[in-house]
Amino acid sequence: MPEQTEIVDPVDGQGLSDPEVWRELKKGDKKALEILVRRHYEDLSRYAIKFCDNKKLAEDSVQDLFLMLWRNRKDLDDVEAVKTYLWRALRNGIISKLRKVKRRKKILRRENAELQPEVKLNVEELIIEQEIDVQTREELEKALNQLSSRQREALYLKFYDGMNYEEIETIMSVSYQTVRNYIHEALSSLKSTLK
Repeated sequence: MPEQTEIVDPVDGQGLSDPEVWRELKKGDKKALEILVRRHYEDLSRYAIKFCDNKKLAEDSVQDLFLMLWRNRKDLDDVEAVKTYLWRALRNGIISKLRKVKRRKKILRRENAELQPEVKLNVEELIIEQEIDVQTREELEKALNQLSSRQREALYLKFYDGMNYEEIETIMSVSYQTVRNYIHEALSSLKSTLK
C-alpha cells in the first residue's frame, strides 16, 4: 500500500489552495475532504436551496456530492478550478434528481410535468444591510419574479457566489456570451422595472 501523505495543517488547511487540497483528496487524505467541506459546504447548500427550492433535496444533494468525491477520489481528474467543479457537479446532481422525481411522477400520474429548476432570490439578500420601505421591497420582488429562472440563477451566481462569467458558463452549461446576456438583460429589466 503506497504511503499516504498528510496535509500540513489538518485544522483548517490554511495556506493550501483548493487545487492543493484537491490533490491530497485524490491521494486518499480524509482531512482534505474535511477541508473542502468546511470551505464550501455552506455556500453550496445556499446555492442548492436557491436552485431547487427544496431544502431536503438541496441538503441531500450537497452531502451526496461530497460522498461521491470521496468514493471516486482515485478516478477524479486534476482540477484547478475546484469551486467551479463543485458548483457544476452539484447543479448536475440536482438536475438528475429532479429528473428522477419527474419520471416517477409521470409514471404515477401519467402527466408531463415540465422540469424547470427555479432559482428564487430572497429580496433581503439583494438589499444587504439596507433599510427599504415595503413598497420598494414589493417592487423589487415583482421585478425579480419577471426574470426567467436562468437570469435569476446567473445573477445569483455572479453577485452572491462571486463567480466570474467563465465559472458561470461552466456551471450553467451555456456559452460565455449567453451568461453575459442573461446578466445584462436581467439588470436592464430590473432597472427599467424599478424606475
